[in-house]
Order: sequence, then C-alpha cells, then structure tokens
Amino acid sequence: MQILVVVGYYGFGNVGDDICLAKTKDILNSLFVSPVVWTLSADKNCYPNAVNRWNFFSIIKTIVKVDMLVFGGGGILQNKTSHFSLWYYLGFIFFAKCFNKKVFFLSQGIGPIRGFISKFILSWILTLVTKSTLRSQESSLLFKSSSDLKITSDLAFYKAPLYLSDSKLMSNSVGLNLCDVGSKFYYSSLVQETLGLGLTVSGLSFCSSIDTPLLADSGILKSDIKEFCVDSYYQPSTIQYYFIVAMRYHSCVWSILQGIPFIALAYDDKVLHLANYLNQPVVSMDAIQSKGIIKDAITTLTGNFGFYQGNIVQGRKSLLCSSKLNEWVFHDS
Repeated sequence: MQILVVVGYYGFGNVGDDICLAKTKDILNSLFVSPVVWTLSADKNCYPNAVNRWNFFSIIKTIVKVDMLVFGGGGILQNKTSHFSLWYYLGFIFFAKCFNKKVFFLSQGIGPIRGFISKFILSWILTLVTKSTLRSQESSLLFKSSSDLKITSDLAFYKAPLYLSDSKLMSNSVGLNLCDVGSKFYYSSLVQETLGLGLTVSGLSFCSSIDTPLLADSGILKSDIKEFCVDSYYQPSTIQYYFIVAMRYHSCVWSILQGIPFIALAYDDKVLHLANYLNQPVVSMDAIQSKGIIKDAITTLTGNFGFYQGNIVQGRKSLLCSSKLNEWVFHDS
C-alpha cells in the first residue's frame, strides 16, 4: 500500500486547482491498490486526510510518514505573483529529499521565474525530482535533463468528456470569465463594448470568492453568473454560447472541452501558450486598455468562426491523448 501526499494550491476555492487534485487522485487510485492519499490544504475541512499548509510541524510529520510526494498539476512553481510561493514549494522538494522520499510532478506548469538566483536554485532543485510531466514545452526550459521528463497537457484533460456546440443553433450569448488581474474600469469597458455589438454577456465564475464579485462589478447581473464546481465543470453547457472571452487558464480549458472558440485575455504566459497552441485570438493585458481592441478580436473570431472552432475540435484530441502520459510518471514506482 502506497502512502502519498499531494502538494498544490488546494483549499482556496479555485475550481481549476480542485480539478487538478481530483484528476491526480483518479490517476493514483487507478494505478495503486488502496493508496492512502493526504492532501496539502489551506482548509482542513475541504478534503479527507487534509494537511494544514500553514503548520510546518504537520507538514514535516506528513513528509516523514509518506512514501512519495506528488505535485498535482497547476502552475505553482512561479514567482510572478509571489516570491514566497516559489520558495514554499521548493522547500517541500528539498525536505522530501532530505528524508529520501520520491518526488513526482504531474502536469506541472513552471514559470514565469524572475531573477537569476531564483532560476539557478529552481534549476538545481528540479534535479531532485524523480519523474515529471509538464503541461507545456515552455515549462521544460529550466530542466537540466529530459530523461525523466515528458510533455503532456493539463490534468483537466485527463479522461475528460468532450462536447461540441451546434453552429446551426448559435445564439448571441457570450460567456465571460475574469480574474483579479488588471483594472476593473477596463473590465467594465470590455463588457460594454461587447454589449454594444448586440451580444449578451453572462459570467463564468471558477473561483466564487474572486470571480463572482468581479464580474458583478463589471456590470453583469449576479443571476447571469454561473459558478462552477468540479462536477459541473464536466457537464455540457446549458447555454449555447457563441464564444467565450476567457481569462483564467481553466476557463480556456472548459471552453475547449465544450468545443467553443475563445478569445484569451492573456494575463499570464500559460494562457498565451494554450491559446497559441489552438490558434485562438489573444488580447494581452496591455492591449486590453486600448479602445476597440475587444471589438476587433470579436470581429476576427466571428468572421472566421469555422476556422477557430475547427482548431478547437482538432487540437483538443491531442490534448486528451497526451494527458494519459501522466500515468507514465508512476511506472516502476
């Protein structure tokens, strides 16, 4: 029987991270016989066998008693939003190796990393990882060796159901997701600019404590905001969306699973890389301040709708296929 602890940004109400955790557990349960899985969490009531991420002694005790550490998806190894976050998770790897534990990465996104010292230390710590899968080619740049490394897709694609919007039933409904990066003034302008094109806008919330009030402040009625959970994420959409304006990474993934083209508000490289992989329109956070930029992106997408939806339908096949590579990490373990 394997005893493991899953490390990630869990317990904060972020549906994308909760999906990564759920899929990590699916993989572990399919490959090991009755594994005992502990979960690092900000809220001990969120999951069974939760370990308080703020209690150093509980963390060390857990590392000592488990057989391996599994970093279950997400983009936690970065210092763009927080320097503390990077050192926190690198500390996990270091302490695990001090106790001679195996460390595995599942579909990790790495970066952006700022500063030479941070890059140097991260590159060294990564040599301590037993096996890794990464969700983009760009995430592999700091690895010194590729022998125990494979490029896969995000864990949300693992054995995920696929849907397809019927273009013959296309409505004028647009789904919008926003997160707390950038100016609320420009978000309101974005909504008004979209409405000005004769489209209706409804909100998509993947972190209810952040996304929902932000969407409401941008001019969307709370009754028109859909809040997701892990289960509803994989259900077919009840609204026939024309397209999605997506900011969070997992709002882009949801759009892909639904077969709906999206305009990516690329606040982070991970969003940009995913949109570029599927050849979807991109608006940078700098450009969003320019009047008319959203209108131009919408005109581009709607004028070539078949092209952009076709890219989604074709590209997601390889994303689902490559997600199965995450099982390779635990072979011979």
